[in-house]
Amino acid sequence: TNKVYAISAYAPTLEETEKHPEKTEDFYNKLTTITTKCSNRYPLFVGGDFNARTKLTNEDEIEEYKDILGKYTRNEINQNGRYLIEFCKLNNLRLLNTFFKHKPSQQVTWTSAAKPKNGRQKPYRFQIDYIAFHKTPGAKIIDSKSINSMRTNSDHKPVVNFIKIHTSNQKPSHSEKSQNHEALSE
Repeated sequence: TNKVYAISAYAPTLEETEKHPEKTEDFYNKLTTITTKCSNRYPLFVGGDFNARTKLTNEDEIEEYKDILGKYTRNEINQNGRYLIEFCKLNNLRLLNTFFKHKPSQQVTWTSAAKPKNGRQKPYRFQIDYIAFHKTPGAKIIDSKSINSMRTNSDHKPVVNFIKIHTSNQKPSHSEKSQNHEALSE
């Protein structure tokens, strides 16, 4: 049988992390326990609301985490972002929606309902939801982005990945089928 592991997670908010960092540490310890039970032979996806901003500005850090974070991060790193990238480093995961170039509306995953008080006309928009992936042979990520056309009862946008998985008993297809993104919003 072919397997794919998919884990959905909801991390503590930044406010909670600042008040009680031990809760966030406990969250990532439990998440690591779960991920280490998954076989490295099959693709592993860990997706969720991590309340994490991950944009690094220090060149040494950018180099250190280049296998975890792509070039397309949106907002300067916060404490939750530090926890997330260390979790990814420990578990050999990549934050997929930071590796693909898209317009800002397809990188942002959350929009604040609060109106800015500093004179800004537009609401605050952040990339805080991610899908992390453990690379395995035969799995190729084609794309990853947020979908802003889908109506949901949430202030978060869904993050989607488009993948191609080949197993040892399956011959790779030589033709790429087009993706129907509109079907996701119906």
